[in-house]
Amino acid sequence: MSTQLLNWLTKSEYPIESLHAEYPETDQPVDFIAPITDYVVIRVSGVDAEKFLQGQFSCDIREITREQSRMGTANTAKGRAYAIFRIAKQDDDYLIRLPSIIAKDFCERLNKYIVFSKASLEIDENLYILGFSGDSAVLANLLNSSVQLPNGVDNCINIDSSIIIKVPSETTNRYEIWSDLDTAKSLLSQPPEGLSNIHYGTQALWNWTEINEGIAEIYPSTQESYVPQMLNLQQLNAISFKKGCYTGQEIVARMKYLGKLKKEMFLLSVTSETPIKPGTDIYEKSTGKKLGSAVRSIHHSTSNNNMLLAVLDVKTANSNTELSLSEENSRVFTYFSLPYNSEDNNRN
Repeated sequence: MSTQLLNWLTKSEYPIESLHAEYPETDQPVDFIAPITDYVVIRVSGVDAEKFLQGQFSCDIREITREQSRMGTANTAKGRAYAIFRIAKQDDDYLIRLPSIIAKDFCERLNKYIVFSKASLEIDENLYILGFSGDSAVLANLLNSSVQLPNGVDNCINIDSSIIIKVPSETTNRYEIWSDLDTAKSLLSQPPEGLSNIHYGTQALWNWTEINEGIAEIYPSTQESYVPQMLNLQQLNAISFKKGCYTGQEIVARMKYLGKLKKEMFLLSVTSETPIKPGTDIYEKSTGKKLGSAVRSIHHSTSNNNMLLAVLDVKTANSNTELSLSEENSRVFTYFSLPYNSEDNNRN
């Protein structure tokens, strides 16, 4: 993210935090708006933009319109994801939101091939990401807009220079807001009269909602570690099996039609004094056998509880096998249900 918003947040004493920050220890939804400070937006422009992106990503770029966004992956030729993103459209340009920590690598990989197309891509320093969770009418009032907000997952709407996208949520409405600096500052300032109960949240709180919704992320330590289906992305409309060829498509399609998925992503919690980093190995407690690895996590510094998503051996995990963080670790993991249905990954 550009330093402009970070500087404003600091001067306004907004609670910028690390992954050690608090999140609510409750199953009840919390209404809040928050700056998503670890994301950036990449803008792809040019007459060949659609054709180029169609040959690179797992989602069907032809489905992306001003009213429709998608999640997707960028993969190696071996079908291993090096990025998960959300993509939307603004006028004729495509906007790709992903973690800033992998943005440079993402651009470098795509730039090796985009030189053969009439298209270009670059990080857009003038767009900022916010997250909103709660009543859509409250968000409409914050935006000072009479336009009806999207009510279907992946649906979006352009309001002035902002894009409002409905993202997955089982318990309440959640939206991503991609906006210019002035709009971001306005939304994160004191609310209008009658909206004083809105909570001003943090990146950690948004990450907590993402993890509970079963939404994976890719970081440098986990790039090229997983085939997209291992991250349950077929459940989030992030993979098109009808679009035709793209980088890694053969492996992804083979996994669906010819193979059996031996690893999937599960939602877990465990007590740990330190945050569990992406890529951390997870073992079967009784045997010390490695079963998988952590995908993303959030740490509660008071209770030392970690909520995390982890890719695990399906057969073993569905047997409620006790897990550990090392071959001798005695910490007890708890399994939780994910909000979407999966062929194997279901829990009561």
